[in-house]
Amino acid sequence: MGDATGREPLLARRDSAQTTNPPLILEAKIPLGQVSGRIDHLGIDLKRQRLLVAELGNNSLGVVDLAAGKVLHRIEGLSEPQGVAYFPFAIAYL
Repeated sequence: MGDATGREPLLARRDSAQTTNPPLILEAKIPLGQVSGRIDHLGIDLKRQRLLVAELGNNSLGVVDLAAGKVLHRIEGLSEPQGVAYFPFAIAYL
């Protein structure tokens, strides 16, 4: 049943989409080591298979090698990192 504009309610569309798309499936768990507090945001470098993890409680940024399934590097000494941006044309993670 549509609203005044003739469109279906969002919930109805979401339900019908769930029947055509499979749910998310856990493929692997990668230990992040000594991370305390919350993980705030994530960024991705698809070409190099790197996941960037803003580790708010640690004041650090973790760089995870997705292909190897391990933390590759940790940038420490940040002040409560709360966002991650990756620019494929740059040489550095920001």
